Amino acid sequence: MQIGAFAHLCDTKLSVLRHYDKEGILMPAYVDPMTGYRHYTPEQADIFRRITALKRAGFSLAEIRRVHSLMDSDDAVLSLFDDKEARLRRMLADLSQARDMMNREKMRLQMTLIEENGAIKARSAGFDASKTAEMKWEMDEELSCGGYQRISGFTAKTDRKTGESRLSCTVCRLNRTPVSVFEDIELPFVDDPMVIGRWEVVGIYVHRDDITEIPAAFRIDEEEKEELKALYFLPGGTPYWCYGWTKGELLCRYGDASYVCPYTIQTVDGVRYMYVEWKSYAYRCGGNPEVLLLRQLDNAVYSADMLARKDNIDLPFTDDPDVLGTWKAIGMVSSPDAFDPSSPVRQNLFFSRVTFSEGGILESVYGDRIISGESMQTWTRGYVLRKWNSTACAYEIRVIDDTPYLFIEWKSGDYIWGGREPHQYVFVRDTNP
Repeated sequence: MQIGAFAHLCDTKLSVLRHYDKEGILMPAYVDPMTGYRHYTPEQADIFRRITALKRAGFSLAEIRRVHSLMDSDDAVLSLFDDKEARLRRMLADLSQARDMMNREKMRLQMTLIEENGAIKARSAGFDASKTAEMKWEMDEELSCGGYQRISGFTAKTDRKTGESRLSCTVCRLNRTPVSVFEDIELPFVDDPMVIGRWEVVGIYVHRDDITEIPAAFRIDEEEKEELKALYFLPGGTPYWCYGWTKGELLCRYGDASYVCPYTIQTVDGVRYMYVEWKSYAYRCGGNPEVLLLRQLDNAVYSADMLARKDNIDLPFTDDPDVLGTWKAIGMVSSPDAFDPSSPVRQNLFFSRVTFSEGGILESVYGDRIISGESMQTWTRGYVLRKWNSTACAYEIRVIDDTPYLFIEWKSGDYIWGGREPHQYVFVRDTNP
């Protein structure tokens, strides 16, 4: 049948069929060489319906052409559909994220900041009172994005006529750049037997007033809670990971900061809860401490060694000539796949140099300390074996743009006691060792 009749059969336009012919996804069964008229068979209507179904499913014409070329292979076609489904799911997730962003932008425009008597007040627009918890979360999110920190509890007022609620709170403007804060944590130890044991992290809150019940439902930072999970108070104030203690004080030591975080204890229904003045990122930017709420799970006696995560370091030596020599650190990344050779290198890296010698001999430079000797560390193909803390740090060499890069896992206290996955130090060969 000619193209007009076929278009009527498929309930489509002539222009669509001509376009499909041009794209090579539905060509006429016969083209008259004299007139150039296109002729189709009735069976080709099924191909047209398949193309229509694939277009409605989000396939491009190029993808449809690919499907047609693989029709003889069921596995290949199914694989294309699986890939398409995965891409559509990612698109839906991106769409949801974009919509949430738009909603936050709308809410940001409706939240106002007013100076009153030297203080800054944040006030929300009217909203449904049933959404108070969500609005509190949104206000904290928007204040944080705008460089502010809430330093009071929320005050809610509801209009009796409209039923709309409004929230207000006092905020402070944070500095754009955090500073290194080094508080003196070398305090004399005073015992406090009731804090010994394991404490679960209930939540991290902007302000003490947010904790309306125990355990509280309104947590401002589930991600940070998930990373921290629990804290242990060891006998004698013995430090582990970043933490030590003396009576009334949690002592925190990080690479670029140290804090004295006062705590108080309250017993509710026979369960002990600890309120810690948590000095987080906002504190380093001139804000107030937040509130870390802990719940005691037991009063058992733990040791740092008992809590440490330990790898199998009893691996036989296998040679790897490619790794021999001295390497200098140029950066740290979350994984080798995240490394970009064109990005600026980091300076003042703690793990700065490593030398692999024959027979598994290894020398490393950590800060101003050189570590060597078989009793401390060795290497075998694929691993740096650090005996002093029982960690097997995987390594690999990748050649990128003709340059070999060495990636070594960095298993710090975050890995040993925090249960987190290690980052990777990046090294290049040192031509002037």
